[in-house]
Amino acid sequence: MNRRNLLTGAGTVTLAAALPIPEAVAATLDPASAFVRRYLAAHAYVDGRHHETDEELHQDCAEFLDPVYEELIDAMPVPTTDAGLYDVIRPMNWQDMSMNPDGIEALAAAALTYIDGRVEK
Repeated sequence: MNRRNLLTGAGTVTLAAALPIPEAVAATLDPASAFVRRYLAAHAYVDGRHHETDEELHQDCAEFLDPVYEELIDAMPVPTTDAGLYDVIRPMNWQDMSMNPDGIEALAAAALTYIDGRVEK
C-alpha cells in the first residue's frame, strides 16, 4: 500500500465515522435488540424441532434455551436506542412465550433502566 492509498482510505474512514447512523441501522447495533433476537431465535429453533420424547425436548431446552435464559436473568443488556427498547418490551406482551415472571422482570428492568436514563438527561 502506498502513501496515497493510505491517506485516501483514512479520509474515507474519517468521513464514515462522522456521518450519523440512522435509527434503523443503530437498532441492529443495540445490544438489547441483538440479545432479544437471539433469545427468540432459540425459542423458535426448539419449537420448530420435532421431539419424539419429553427427554429430547428437555435436552434441546438445556442446550439451546437455558444458556440464553440464564443470560436474560443474569446479564440482560440495557437498550441503547428506542428501537432496542421496543425490542425489549415486545416479548413481554407475547401470550405464547410462556415466559416466567423472572424473565419478564429482567426485561422490564432493562427497559426501565433505559427509560430512567432518558428521563434524567
